Amino acid sequence: MIGFFDAEFNSLKQADGSYDYSLIDIAVIPCKSKKQVPVKKPFQSFCRPEKNDGKVYRAIRELTNISQDVIDKAEGFTTVYRAFREYITRNNITKIFTWGGSDLPMMNWNCEFYNIPKEERDILDLFVDIAPDICSKLGTKSVTSVENASFICSCRKRDRHNALDDAISLHEIVYVTELKKFNRQRAKQFHEFECHRNDFLIAKQLMESLKLHGTDINELIERINNGEKFPSFFEYLCRNEDNKKQESA
Repeated sequence: MIGFFDAEFNSLKQADGSYDYSLIDIAVIPCKSKKQVPVKKPFQSFCRPEKNDGKVYRAIRELTNISQDVIDKAEGFTTVYRAFREYITRNNITKIFTWGGSDLPMMNWNCEFYNIPKEERDILDLFVDIAPDICSKLGTKSVTSVENASFICSCRKRDRHNALDDAISLHEIVYVTELKKFNRQRAKQFHEFECHRNDFLIAKQLMESLKLHGTDINELIERINNGEKFPSFFEYLCRNEDNKKQESA
């Protein structure tokens, strides 16, 4: 069995510069393979944090739509984690797929903070970030978000930053991609978007650099259009010396 995982964390930078990564929502969808639909009931649980007096930061409440009442009724991390580990073991899940590389370090942070014994952290070795592989198959230039991948795969719209919904979306993205049923027109549209976005960001960086160094952009464009190659460092030095002599003459 394999699992598709997502979690939400009460993550916020603290006054001392450290971060609070307390788990507040966790879910995993079990499947026999990437090309099959779920056959068993998923695991989902909210989790009450110890830090911040058990309160969910306002920014996180607004992002996840998880109410404080729900968190107040939830079990603490130790109980939730052991239930999660028991579920993984009982269902013989040998790989836990995540989207992006942040879930594993945040789970490790929680295990460290709540003093989970090392031998009970064995399931964290099963975590695999599947995003690079799936994005490569979808033809994106780099790893993109679950939301963008969902668009390309024509997935159902669900709540974002909800562990269960995002885990379901993750499974659907992988399932559709592995069966090559994703929308190729949408993939092309996203590829075009990426190219325009990257050009925009490169142009923005260039404009900032030109402004910083006082380079005339029109002169630069003319030189490029004329096919001029940028000189080597020593040619550049010689050219600058010649220009200075001409100016002082």
